[in-house]
Amino acid sequence: MVLVAIFIRSRPAATSLPTATLPDGTQIIVQAVTYGTNHNFVHGSELLGKIQKYIPFTGWLPPALAMVMSTGDEFLIIWHSAYNPRTRKYLALQMDDFSVIDEHGCVFPVKHFGGNQSTPRFSVSSAYVRVFPRRQKKFAIRLKFSNHPPVDFEIANPLHPLTVTEWDPEPLPRTRKTNNLAVTLTALRPNAERSYISADFNVHEDGVNRNQWYSLSRSFSDATGNNTIHTLCPHERAWKVELEVFKTDKAPFPESAIWHIPNMVVPASGEVRTLTNQHQLAGLKIELMALCGSGDFSFSNDVCLLSAPWEKGTGEISTITSSRRDTQMHFRSEQPSLLVRVDGWLRTQEMLVRARSSKGDLKSSRYRGRADKIGRFQFEDTKPGDVYELEIISQQPVNLEFIVPPPL
Repeated sequence: MVLVAIFIRSRPAATSLPTATLPDGTQIIVQAVTYGTNHNFVHGSELLGKIQKYIPFTGWLPPALAMVMSTGDEFLIIWHSAYNPRTRKYLALQMDDFSVIDEHGCVFPVKHFGGNQSTPRFSVSSAYVRVFPRRQKKFAIRLKFSNHPPVDFEIANPLHPLTVTEWDPEPLPRTRKTNNLAVTLTALRPNAERSYISADFNVHEDGVNRNQWYSLSRSFSDATGNNTIHTLCPHERAWKVELEVFKTDKAPFPESAIWHIPNMVVPASGEVRTLTNQHQLAGLKIELMALCGSGDFSFSNDVCLLSAPWEKGTGEISTITSSRRDTQMHFRSEQPSLLVRVDGWLRTQEMLVRARSSKGDLKSSRYRGRADKIGRFQFEDTKPGDVYELEIISQQPVNLEFIVPPPL
């Protein structure tokens, strides 16, 4: 009787959830939509979920799942399930594509997903949406699972009605100046699918064009709060373009920004030279781990587990994974590689690596990825036995903003 009373008092009210049916009868159900940085999802009774482990007759109780999630940025999280009504079981389907569609037909891909969470009788997956039509009362989402046609849903916008202070765009080209640097944004160019926007720019330093000395990363936002590195709706009145301008390794740097490591000899193919050099450089704590020749290598943190010479005809590979305990790195390269561990490394461009020969010639390195604090740089056009002075360079970006018309 006590269990029945608890069940009746704590069970959720019946609701009609957005549902679509796949050709094989599987139902795709949108369980909930949450927005912000703190997300609470409850299925079934939160009270019963807490006391089930203390009650012997758990099989008689309805499934309960309660989750609390925090995100660094504000996200719209769409919680969805796949259910087979014939077997009365929830399924875990492979997601091929998830997108948001606004009233103009603009499509915004969703790339960030949470894992499947489940109880013995229920499971739910989550999609983290950064860009969506925040002015609309409702908008469409499209889900595509492997070996199934896409299904569409209409979602109520939790932010509607939205109060917006509109932005006034400035026509391009437009220039921003800081110290001796002048950066001109000349155009925004979408690709054919409008999934990516290129930013054309010119950089003048002391009045001289220095485009080869600079690169930039860019992000876009609109007045409703959307922010992305990909694309936004071009029917907004204005976009804010935020540029982070970095120097490339072709540019000169002050000595205070450079850590010099002399007499670095390029190892033979398949060989590893363990390094212990450490240095503090402009907010970065840098530790050199290893210098590898060409070849095939596997590392677990600082330990080389596998090394083999380069074999002609094989392709280059590079994989890096990180867990709480260690960072696993496997790469096969025709060129030598430098492994580094860096504390305080937020953006890739904040650290550059180049090599200077005894004649003063500079060899650029190619950044090949990182996990946690460990990264790899690959050098080009070097030979075993070559001696170089390594130059590790630290820099901070120049941040600039433009309010411009969206590209149509």
